[in-house]
Amino acid sequence: MRIFVIIQLLFLFACSSNLNNENNMDNSALDPELIVVQSDEGVNNDKLNEKDVFIDLLRVLKSSGLINDTIRFKKTYGGEMGYSQKINPYQEEEFTLFNIPLKETAPYYYKLREKAFDIDFENVENIRAYFFIDTNRSSNNRPDGIVEEWKTNNNESAKVLAEKLALEESKIYVNRGAYICYKENYIYIFHSRSVAFYDQLKIIHKNFADSIDAVIPNASKQRKDF
Repeated sequence: MRIFVIIQLLFLFACSSNLNNENNMDNSALDPELIVVQSDEGVNNDKLNEKDVFIDLLRVLKSSGLINDTIRFKKTYGGEMGYSQKINPYQEEEFTLFNIPLKETAPYYYKLREKAFDIDFENVENIRAYFFIDTNRSSNNRPDGIVEEWKTNNNESAKVLAEKLALEESKIYVNRGAYICYKENYIYIFHSRSVAFYDQLKIIHKNFADSIDAVIPNASKQRKDF
């Protein structure tokens, strides 16, 4: 079933990419390894907001059976997982998201514990999070995961923050760390408490990063499972 979901994701990514580029298609648009969410060149830092590649990604996840579950989120991702029970969901487009205060994130908790962790969060403006479960599995064995979008106020801050998070991700996020990429002034973090879900999460992250031409930090590329 896991293989089926991965193949389905790749298919949906490829199809969406072809539709978005039908007026300017080249041979690469037919490559099933490419994803859907693509951005135009030569625009300012608000382009990701204008197109909202995050919402585009969530549509691909939802169509593949990876849907949100707010009740399970609050039961399983509290405390030092980085999210407070007080965080309430909100609706954006057709999705239920969480607007996460910086002080409720796993990296912030980690900095409180590890005083030597040299990282600066002052340029972080907003954090959106989507919690999902894999409905393709049986109801008693459904892994879950989170995709976070961190918005900073400038490109350099996003780059520096993403690189530092990538160096410490195995300590910040439980089990197997996180997959991280950044594009302009946005950072995207993919993580899960389910070890068995990381093979699928890795493919989702890699295809998403490729689709918007995001940068994957060198530290992330050096992961043994990358």
